[in-house]
Amino acid sequence: MPIFTVSVKWGKEKLQGVPVDTESPPWVFKSQLSELTGVSPHRQRVLIRGVALKDDEWGKFQIKDGSTLLLMGSVEELPNAPAERPMFVEDFSEAHLANVMDLPTGLVNLGNTCYLNATVQCLRKVPELREALKRYKGSVQTTAIANQAESITAALRDLFDSLERDAQAVPPITLLQLLHLACPQFAQEEDGGEYMLQDARECWQELMNRLTKLPSWEDHKEDKPQDKSFVEEFFGLELCSLYPLSNLKANMGSILVFKITFNSSFHQLCNISFKSSYTVSTCC
Repeated sequence: MPIFTVSVKWGKEKLQGVPVDTESPPWVFKSQLSELTGVSPHRQRVLIRGVALKDDEWGKFQIKDGSTLLLMGSVEELPNAPAERPMFVEDFSEAHLANVMDLPTGLVNLGNTCYLNATVQCLRKVPELREALKRYKGSVQTTAIANQAESITAALRDLFDSLERDAQAVPPITLLQLLHLACPQFAQEEDGGEYMLQDARECWQELMNRLTKLPSWEDHKEDKPQDKSFVEEFFGLELCSLYPLSNLKANMGSILVFKITFNSSFHQLCNISFKSSYTVSTCC
């Protein structure tokens, strides 16, 4: 009969009625003892009449019903709890997570204002603009209509400063109010009272129009003439247009004469459609 019922003496304890299946390898019986006593199999020494039980074979370890086995071995000590509680991503606050992962501070969506948030975050990636705004001395006037450019520039400066200092998302309330005051089309509301979706490109253009009062990057250099604003200096383009004067071609042989005009712009867009037969890139 391969299954026997034995007693196991372990220190001051005695386990009664422990089944032993000799058709299974001995490590199965040791695992059973580990569940009963907490002693790991590799720390166990099981004896019967001086014969030790091996892990892989029963050998001379002869048992029968009612046999008493001796178990030697102690329970392993549990590991000490860590001095500091481990932190998981779920445990971090929004501010702590942003600091640990070095994430940029976000902007609160005030109701379909993602167009403004995207534009502000795009402008914030220009380090020269951040430095120029820090030097700007204008103030915010949320009720004045006359100095909208100064107020919007100052509001953008203050918003950049909040994004540098705060770890949690910042609501761009003041800048949004000033933008609504200067450009009422951005204040249009839906039937439910929520702001309507707007175009980020239009928002970019309106902000560029009102940042023209920002002093040039080179204002602190006395030997450099200040004939451009910061926006014209960093976001401006000097467009050179060439118009062929076909009526002069006949009078001048094979020479094609062009009329050249210059135009400074920082917000006009180049829209190429199916009507555009060719484009000319040139530096003037």
